[in-house]
Amino acid sequence: MQVSVKVDTRQLENSLYLLAKESRSAPGIVIKEETKFIAQAIMKLTPPKNLAQGRKRVQGDLARIVFPLDAAKITWKPLKEAVEKKDVAKIAALVANSTKFQLKRDFTRDQGRMKEQHKKMRTRWGRINRGVRPVLVALVRDAAKYTKSVQKNVGWAKASFASAIVAAGGTVPKWVGKFTSKAGATVANFGENPRVVATAFNIKIPDFQRIVDNAVAQRVKITERKIERLVAGKAINLGFKIVEARK
Repeated sequence: MQVSVKVDTRQLENSLYLLAKESRSAPGIVIKEETKFIAQAIMKLTPPKNLAQGRKRVQGDLARIVFPLDAAKITWKPLKEAVEKKDVAKIAALVANSTKFQLKRDFTRDQGRMKEQHKKMRTRWGRINRGVRPVLVALVRDAAKYTKSVQKNVGWAKASFASAIVAAGGTVPKWVGKFTSKAGATVANFGENPRVVATAFNIKIPDFQRIVDNAVAQRVKITERKIERLVAGKAINLGFKIVEARK
């Protein structure tokens, strides 16, 4: 799925050129610093807040797809014994034919089957709706194996503009950075006639446009405050240099 995100930076660009003029700096240097700040703001606003939160959400989603059979938590003796012995044929028969096990479900050890069911049940945003009940059951180890394979993708959305941060000389967290070259691409020129084009790939977060727009709007306000301080002759830290106050 490709989500098209349009970023209107006309107001910000005008402010940045004015900031460059007032601080007697090259526009490219100012735009480079601002590119880093905007991309960092988008990353901060993009869920999850951290790796642990992302993994927890994945685990919660997959619990609605595959029910893990944990012998220690099973009270129905025939199934408990079958799981303890890992008697696959008996587990499958008990789960499929018995009304004691809540709803009838299919037992599987096939990771591909879990992935197929996952794709079928998730929304267009990549999440699983609450209230959905699992149609598959699996041994704890098998269910955990699939969960871990999905958790490896946590950080993809957050890395949507990581390439822009790197292009502007910034750094990103390791768990996000591993997706930098896959989740997005950036073409940047911070020399004469500075220009930045950043593209995010396969974003499934609801209303991601709003996240981007809020980040840009935030930077417009900050830039305008910097200009006000410069015009007033006050000291200001531009990130790449400090402008001393006029006496």
